[in-house]
Amino acid sequence: MSLDSEIARALELFADLDGVSARRMFGGAGLYKEGVMFALLAHEAVWLRADPEFAMDLEAEGSAGRFETEKGGGASHLPYWRLPEAALDDPEAAAALARRAWSVAVRLKTAAPSRAKKFPQAKGDPA
Repeated sequence: MSLDSEIARALELFADLDGVSARRMFGGAGLYKEGVMFALLAHEAVWLRADPEFAMDLEAEGSAGRFETEKGGGASHLPYWRLPEAALDDPEAAAALARRAWSVAVRLKTAAPSRAKKFPQAKGDPA
């Protein structure tokens, strides 16, 4: 399945969650609502942003596990969990899980410290 088809399928699946958009990135795509990424399309699967509690719930619903990629010779895990197979055929259930993933992503984004680099002020620059 092409990435365009995967994006169209995900947007249709999450149609009950207003304002979802997709942006291509690193051979996959991110799904966003109000500028906050809550899902990832990669390896022909939909991955939802999760905190530990939501991850346990996703596993209980049949999630196949956490997103893993190779980085620097070892495995790197991202805080995204595979959408359970049953939700792929149930847009209402998929949208409910997406809402929860978006809620987690918003909470974690507002709690995260700024990553803006602070550069020392050069001599002679106004303060």
